[in-house]
This record gives sequence, structure tokens and C-alpha cells, in this order.
Amino acid sequence: MVSTSPVPGQWIASIVPGSLIANSVFIPLFGVLELAIGLYLLFPTGRTTHAAAYLSMGYVAVTMSPVALNPGQVFASMPFEPTFEGVYLFKDLILVAGILTIDAYSTSSGVGDDVDTEETDRAEPDL
Repeated sequence: MVSTSPVPGQWIASIVPGSLIANSVFIPLFGVLELAIGLYLLFPTGRTTHAAAYLSMGYVAVTMSPVALNPGQVFASMPFEPTFEGVYLFKDLILVAGILTIDAYSTSSGVGDDVDTEETDRAEPDL
């Protein structure tokens, strides 16, 4: 199976008909996008998790384009039997959901905020 597995960027570039960008440019840019998402997640601050979340939404838009453009290569039989490539695409959806969860947690709880904010304690009224 390893010898027949596609390189993700090449497979996605081959699916998109008449792409606006040449494969020799698309594949390295796609790899840089994956690398940037990973690096932003290695250093979790409020800003980097936001950047990773935004980049991952763009990433999933590109990786899910074969589902709309060529579903025959994504599903062996519609709609619940994905091919090997289809499993790869749905794995990416799960990873992006995890990134968005990390981003939501880090912003709601204040974990990793790199901006100093002064918290004011409200005095509770005496009863």
C-alpha cells in the first residue's frame, strides 16, 4: 500500500482541473502551509493558535476540493465508503477540528495569551 499511496499535494493538484497555479508551485506551497500550521501549534500563544486556525481553514478548503470536483476518486460507493484518498481527506477534517478546539480553548480560558491585560476584580456586594 505504501508504494501506491499518493503524495497528498500531488494527488490534490491532479484532481483540480485547470488549476490556477502550476503543480510545480502548488505542491511546495501546500507543504509550506502544512509546515506553518505545525510550527504555529508548537508555540501556543493566543496569536499563533489563531493563525494556525485560520491557516487550517484555508488548508481544509483546498484539501476538500476533490469531494466537490471529483467525488468518484474520494468515494468507492456513495456516500459512506471512502477510498484511500478519501480517508486521507477526512483525517484532515478531524485534525482541523482539533486545531479549532485548541484555538477555542486557548482564547476562552486565557491560556497562552501573549497580550497583557489588567484584570479588575469586582467587589461583591455585602448582604
